[in-house]
Amino acid sequence: HPSWTCSSSGDDSDHFLAPSLTHLCLRDATLLGETAFDALASMAGGLRDLCLHGCRGLTDAGLAALSGLSCPNLRWLNTVGAYKLTSGAERCLLASHPALLLYCNPDLFAVEAHEGPDNNLLRRR
Repeated sequence: HPSWTCSSSGDDSDHFLAPSLTHLCLRDATLLGETAFDALASMAGGLRDLCLHGCRGLTDAGLAALSGLSCPNLRWLNTVGAYKLTSGAERCLLASHPALLLYCNPDLFAVEAHEGPDNNLLRRR
């Protein structure tokens, strides 16, 4: 099971560590900004499925934080409704994660069909 730890000693993001967290849904978390996505990328590097559907505060910089070594296991991502993102940021993320699948339906979050070879629910575009 994915797990996370959080210190109750304060609000500092450096007290939150979730290296074994594999699935996270932040659907419609409209108040999250660039700092939150940067912290997420650096402290939850084990993410495989991340749903950011409706996260209107997600910018190119926040998506860039998920590129590279910070989230090397990321395989599924939903950014529908994150209207501040540009196609260039998504191309950058796809270049660093060639196996990444962008999905549009937030109801498919954490669906085992992500991994099936006969997957009729998800298609690469």
